Formats: sequence, structure tokens, C-alpha cells
Amino acid sequence: MPKRKRGVTGDAARRQQAIRKRERRVVETEEERSQRLSAMAQRGQDRRAEETEELRNSRLSSMAQRSQDRREEETEELRNSRLSTMAQHSLDRRAAETEELRNSRLSTMAQRSQDRRAEETMEQRNSRLSVMAEHAREHRRIQNFYASRTTLYPVVEEHNCGEMDNICLKCGGLYFAAEKNARGVYTHCCHNGKIVEQASVYPMEMKVLMDGSDELSVHFKNKIRSYNSALSFASMGAQVVPPTGRGAYCFRIHGQTYHRTSHLHPPQAGEVKFAQLYVLDSDLATRRRMERGENSECNPELMRKIDEIIRRVNPFADAYKMMWELEQQVLREEGREASENVTMFISDDRLDSSQHRGRYNAPKRNEIAMVFKSSDGVPPNNRDICIYPKQRELCRISTINPNCDPMTYVLFFPCGERGFRINQSYSELQFYVHRLSVRRDIFNPILYGGKLMQQYVVDSYVKVEGNRLNFIRHNQRMLRVESYLGLADHINALATEAGIRPGVTVILPSSFIGS
Repeated sequence: MPKRKRGVTGDAARRQQAIRKRERRVVETEEERSQRLSAMAQRGQDRRAEETEELRNSRLSSMAQRSQDRREEETEELRNSRLSTMAQHSLDRRAAETEELRNSRLSTMAQRSQDRRAEETMEQRNSRLSVMAEHAREHRRIQNFYASRTTLYPVVEEHNCGEMDNICLKCGGLYFAAEKNARGVYTHCCHNGKIVEQASVYPMEMKVLMDGSDELSVHFKNKIRSYNSALSFASMGAQVVPPTGRGAYCFRIHGQTYHRTSHLHPPQAGEVKFAQLYVLDSDLATRRRMERGENSECNPELMRKIDEIIRRVNPFADAYKMMWELEQQVLREEGREASENVTMFISDDRLDSSQHRGRYNAPKRNEIAMVFKSSDGVPPNNRDICIYPKQRELCRISTINPNCDPMTYVLFFPCGERGFRINQSYSELQFYVHRLSVRRDIFNPILYGGKLMQQYVVDSYVKVEGNRLNFIRHNQRMLRVESYLGLADHINALATEAGIRPGVTVILPSSFIGS
């Protein structure tokens, strides 16, 4: 009787096979990858040439179902990106087609439309006509708006505020002469010297991309949000809601925002992303980034070039690399495959040689982070970002952490310049006004950021507004809201009558815009 073969079967075998396949693909060269993809394409072509009509219909139906499932799960931002890509591909095809091909395409489309209308029910026909009527009404409304604007404002007087050639003596900010206050002084750029930051040297290779001097500048500026998202150490999450209709690009969000970063390694079978990619080799990290759907239109060589710049000048890249090296050292010493005893915290203030001395076992440090070996070490500040070797959940970054901006917007702050810090003599709003000011002979990449600048400005505004609301929420007694108790009681009574559980009442002062 033959012996039974022992080993893993079923789902476990498939998982092991998938892991081995991923490991092989990680180490394959570009030539091997091209050969593999070419062989796969040829096998697919051979199978399709031999399949029956029934098999073909089954395959197309399965592909359509998978596509529908993916579209149901995609975010609004991914959907807009997909539709934009499809529209661009369609425009490219139509621009390249001949007159004969164009006539053939229009004839085919007209025939398909005629066939669909011949088969539609009365209910479907009424629905189609209703949609067409709504589109016609919207079109007429837009036309009437522009016509009325021309009628109401036939002559628009020119307003000339002069040249932006006045210079602040404190920080070098440029401003218009009409922006001075009643005392003849302009203070918005640095608030009369309260905010003075030493500008870092922006890498020249990235500067030429930003200012339009490089041949890839147009492509880079068009996809700058994709490059920033792929190369940053953290992500800004929000529900992006683009405005309807046509017009210039506008970054608009709905609801709250959040900022998250990853731990050193992804969870089992998880995707490597954010700072985890800076532990890998630059070429391999670039390949992983390009495998993501939202980066499909990015230039791989440009992605690799910026990655190498970030590794060279950014302290966060150095910190994650430092943590990985200490982890490897601990693993060699302990003879294990995994260790949870290596921890890194990225402080909300820059570290110096006197900070946290003697607290941890032989810590390694750079200017922004400390890596230590400890089974029970805890960062000293709840605003610090604590990074572990592996955790299932992403690490949330506080909006008042000064590392939030440089980790989220690496293209604006490649050298890791800090954002707003609390306990300063100026407000968060004043800080962002200072950061967005124009200065002569000082390159400000934010002002060249285009679409990414819009995201940064919206993100900064939401931070300022959120922190103001948070202050009001926790300082109701200071704002003397006792005088509004009658209103609060009335609202609670209405909620009780309606069978609704009343929430916590927060009174906004009259000085809060929008209250």
C-alpha cells in the first residue's frame, strides 16, 4: 500500500505558494520580470484562441463581476482617478484615429444606441427622457448664468494693487503697499518678528521639477499628489469631494481629516507602504510603489530619483533605517526570527544629546528619533509617535505634532522641517500664514506645488479650525457658557420628546466664524 504524502493542502498550501511567488518576484531583475509578463501574456492569448464561445462568455462575465466588485469598494478619490485615466486614454485614441476610423466609430455607436432604444421598456424610456431633460435644464441654467453676468456687469473696472515689491525688514516677506495697517506697517508675514524660521536648502534636483525647468516638470506637476502620497512617511486621509461641473482643479473635502503612518513591517501578507518602503532597496521600493494602481501613470525613473534624494537628506528615512538596523542586530544576538523589543519614538520636539539620558538601554538617536531596546519602554510624551516592529493598525499622528507636516508632505519638506509647535508666542494660523508668504531670493516649494498646494492649504485650515474647536470644547467654563443653560435644557427636552439620545452640548462663542 503506497504511503500517504504528508504536507500542507488546501488554503494553507495556496498561501505558502503565494508567499513563495511574492518572494521570487521581489528578487527578480527587470529583465526577468519583463520575460515573465511576456510569457503570461502569450499564455493568455493562446488560451483565448482555443476557448469556445461558451467559455469566452463565462470568462467575460466573470471579469465583469470582478470589475464591478472592485468599483463598489473603491474610494471617491480612486474612482475619480480611474475615470480621469479612462477619459485621457479615450482622448488619445480619438486624436490618433483617421477620418475613416472616426466615421466607423460614430456609426457603430449610433447603431448600438438604436438597438438599445429598440429593446428598452416604457419605464426605461421615460427614465432616459427624464435624465435628458434634466441635463438640458442644467445646460440652460449655466448658459443663463453667464448671459446674466454679462448683462449685469457689462463693464468691469480694473483694479491694480501695484507690484509686490515691498519687503518686510524682519523676515524678508514681500507684500503690496495697500496691505499696510493704519500705522503703515505690514505684519502678516511674520507678525512683527515673532516667527523667524531658518530656511533649509531645497534640493536642486527637486527645485527644477517644481519651477518648470525640467523636461518632466509638466508631468510631475500634473501627478504631484500621487508622487507625494507614494513617497511620504504618512498619509492624509479625507473624503475628497470634487466640485461638479467643469473648471480648474479644486481640492475639496467633506468631514474630518486624519494623518497616519505605518510601523516598521506590514502585518502578515500586508502591503508594504509609507515609511516601510525606505527600509527596502531604492529600486525595489520604486517597483513596489509602481505596482499600486494610483501610481500607474507616474514615471518609474522619476520616482526612483526622488526616492534617492529623500534617502539622502531626510531624517525620517534615516530614522526608519536606523530602527531596522538595530532590529537586525537584536535578532542576530537573540537568534530569533522576530523581536518586539525594539521600539522607536519620533519626538514632537527635536532631540539633543541631553534628552532622556539613561532611560533606555543603549539608545540610537538622530535629530528627530530615538530607537531603543526595551520590553517596557514608553515614550515620555503622548504626542510622540511610537513605532513598533509590527502592529496591525496604522499609527495615528496628532495634528499638533510638529512632525505631521514633514511626514505627510515630503515633497515640500524633504529635509524634515518641523511644522507648528505648541507653547509659542504665535498662533497656528499665524504660523501657516508665515509659511505661505512670498520671499525674495528664498525658494518656497509650497507656492509651486499646484494641486498639492491646494491639499496642503485645505489640510492646514482644517487643522487650525479643528484645534480651535477642541479648545472651545475643553474650555466651556472659561467662556462662561452658564448663561446658555436654558438653551441647553430646551434642546435636551426636545431630544427627549423625539426619542433621541441628546449629545454633549458645546456652545460656540459669537466670535467664532460660522457660529
